[in-house]
Amino acid sequence: MYELDFITCQERREKEDVAKAEEWGFATLELAELVRRWGKQVIETELTKLPDTPPMLYQPLCAQCVHWRPPCPMPLSNGNTYTRPGFCELRAASDLAQMPQHYAAKCSFYEPDTPF
Repeated sequence: MYELDFITCQERREKEDVAKAEEWGFATLELAELVRRWGKQVIETELTKLPDTPPMLYQPLCAQCVHWRPPCPMPLSNGNTYTRPGFCELRAASDLAQMPQHYAAKCSFYEPDTPF
């Protein structure tokens, strides 16, 4: 049962990685187009006007961490499907209690899942 869950989750992660790579590729192309159209200096000037830190309302969530594994459907032997809840892979491997989503703001394991 665990092997099926692992394979299913691995396939899902691979699909998500491909989607993130494509999204990053499109964003890079859009940025390159802006640079060609307006020039680096204009874009750099506009970027310096933006705040360096996220707004104070921003709260990271566990689901935005590289160690988060989202809910995953698991087929049961009786033909039904059980949806395994999302979990922190590191906390699970360390046999630590799972925490609520907003715990990411103070979690020592938190690493934002960003493509850059």
